[in-house]
Amino acid sequence: MMIIDSNIWAYYFDESAPEHGYVIEAVEDALKTEEIVISTVIITELAHFLIKNLGVDIGRRKLGVFLSFPFTIVDLTHELVLIAQAACEICPPRNRWS
Repeated sequence: MMIIDSNIWAYYFDESAPEHGYVIEAVEDALKTEEIVISTVIITELAHFLIKNLGVDIGRRKLGVFLSFPFTIVDLTHELVLIAQAACEICPPRNRWS
């Protein structure tokens, strides 16, 4: 199970971002091999970024692509934040983006 932050999704969908080339392979690999979990906050942040930075037409099209991916969508709750915090304390770091 993996959560991909909204910034990484923004880099993935914005080909003009300097970080775009750094995230493409890792995101596509994760989509093929991991159960991706996103929160409603990630959806909102990405929608805002895409429409603001890429324009309404392109932003909506790319948001549609994003929402077609096989995600598990969860509400970000205080309990979920505490679970994630505890997991970070017991799991070794896993940096897939470098």
